[in-house]
Amino acid sequence: MTSRSNPDLPQEFTGDVVRISAPAGWAQVNPASIPGIPDPEMAPDDAGRVDLICAERPDSPRFAENCVITVAELPEATSAEDWYRDSTTQLVGSVPGFQLIDITEWEAVGPGLLRSGVYIQDTVSVTALQWTWVSETSRRGLTATFSCATRDCSTAVERFLAMIVTLEEI
Repeated sequence: MTSRSNPDLPQEFTGDVVRISAPAGWAQVNPASIPGIPDPEMAPDDAGRVDLICAERPDSPRFAENCVITVAELPEATSAEDWYRDSTTQLVGSVPGFQLIDITEWEAVGPGLLRSGVYIQDTVSVTALQWTWVSETSRRGLTATFSCATRDCSTAVERFLAMIVTLEEI
């Protein structure tokens, strides 16, 4: 994936494998500080591990827009189609109550899939958009999952689209 800079995204966050630009007011979050996220040393390579999390810092308590990027080391025998199928199954099975709305091919910055879905977190309806692709430069499967309160989706989607095209493997 080739990164495209965007002046509306003045911050840059870096994980071990990827880098992404984000809006002002967002912060990088340490995955270890979030309950339920497995220690990267304990996750099997093909299951994927969280590489980077960033989220907005809201002025008042509410669901914060966020981006979670995971990376999986893919065995040579795993095709892109296998990775897409397995990662779709993992998405649906890992988020309680997740309802897959749509899945489509995505070619904006490289071949991959775009999935959309909704779930309820506490009392908030959350919409998730997930881009999934196999790196052209490594044998890695990557996912970038952007989540927002469903009521804010019409404005959040533009931010997510701007952010995804800045993402690059480092």
